[in-house]
Amino acid sequence: MGKVGRKNSLRAMSEAYDVGVTHFDVARSYGFGEAESVLGKFVKGRRDKLTIASKFGVVPPNLSISKRLAMPVARLASDMFPQLKGKLKKKSGELLAEKRFDLKYAQKCLDESLMQLKTDYIDIYLIHEPDLIFLENELELQGFMESAVSVGKIKSWGNAFKTPENYLKSSKLAGDFAQFEGNFITYSRCAEIVRNAKNRIVTRPFIGGSEFQNEFLKIINKSNEVKKLYENSQFNIGDISLCLSARLAGDEGSVVCSMFLSQHIQRNSRVLSDIYLNNEMQILLDSLTEILGDNS
Repeated sequence: MGKVGRKNSLRAMSEAYDVGVTHFDVARSYGFGEAESVLGKFVKGRRDKLTIASKFGVVPPNLSISKRLAMPVARLASDMFPQLKGKLKKKSGELLAEKRFDLKYAQKCLDESLMQLKTDYIDIYLIHEPDLIFLENELELQGFMESAVSVGKIKSWGNAFKTPENYLKSSKLAGDFAQFEGNFITYSRCAEIVRNAKNRIVTRPFIGGSEFQNEFLKIINKSNEVKKLYENSQFNIGDISLCLSARLAGDEGSVVCSMFLSQHIQRNSRVLSDIYLNNEMQILLDSLTEILGDNS
């Protein structure tokens, strides 16, 4: 409900579910506060067959009616004029800069999320981008989360870190899950998370930027052996990046990425269900992690 509207969101989730995707990640702030309601519509009749992760902490902006009506126009303009995407992304970031972690707000967000998602429980509830510089009530939040588990409003909880460095700053926070950015740019900085976090959810496998391919090739070119393996393989950069994130997630973890085009949904599903297990891919990943700094 930010750059993608309701119709395309529902279509994408349905296609993903049909090819085996059963974990869906959302937050109270996503889509300027409207994303959970779209997911709630999608999960009807499927709730016991999938898991939902939602978050609180980042405050969704209170958009006026005129701004909400203008959002479809902004999406269309962004598609027609790619140079606008950077400006719109920056503006969205400014609107989502406020954070709140007080107990009153946490309870309000949980109740609102349950209502919007049209469910009695959330499988994984996450503190959204916590940082101990701003978070002074971690023990109270822990008590709130455990209480929500005991009454069945959530199944488990954890923290969604913006960067691996935020994990280090907030390492004394409790919780069952750690969600963090894991890709070939952040790989070497994820060692402590991989070592300590039992349940891992890895985000942004494609690093979310236009420099994705250039940055990858810089790393590949550091080793003639890895460069040769890559050039002789059947895999593209996206395949390798997604598989690298899967390694960081571990056998019991999940990889979360934003995907709305049918070809991306089909390809990414095939990568994690088939290509990741390919022996050639594993050899390539072994060699790549030597360059990046193996933190297995």
